[in-house]
Amino acid sequence: MLKIHRKLEYALLALQHMRMVGATGGADRLVTARELCRVHPMPFDVLSKVLQRLAQLGVLVSEQGAQGGYRLRADLERLSLYALSEALVGPMRFATCMDDRCECQLTGSCTIISAVVNLAKRVERLYRDLTVADLLASEEDDEREIRERFTRSQEAMSLLIQET
Repeated sequence: MLKIHRKLEYALLALQHMRMVGATGGADRLVTARELCRVHPMPFDVLSKVLQRLAQLGVLVSEQGAQGGYRLRADLERLSLYALSEALVGPMRFATCMDDRCECQLTGSCTIISAVVNLAKRVERLYRDLTVADLLASEEDDEREIRERFTRSQEAMSLLIQET
């Protein structure tokens, strides 16, 4: 299963939060790591490193001091998901046979390597073509549907636990 790395997930949560804060509280309003951790339960130390890296990349502005924090600098319409992901977690590693060291034991007899390479190229193209702004501009209906599905699964789990 293809999963988004936690660092990328935390970065996207932080960027979305800053976009929303900028839209309602003004583009100059600073957001702290502690504020983000209160709103989105994330490990402070990991989030702090992600925010620092985003500032190093020029995606965020970092202001030091007692009233310091972060705010958006980059145009998220120009930042691809691929560039953000690569900057935070390194090159995409889709399958072990595609690593430089090629540590897969099946490589000599693999009959699907072409399919795996083709799939990896398509996923990479999707990441390159998708801007962070496009990704974060999700529809409210999608979010509502996901939350409803989560609630239903939580309710089903509760019923299973009660029955045992």
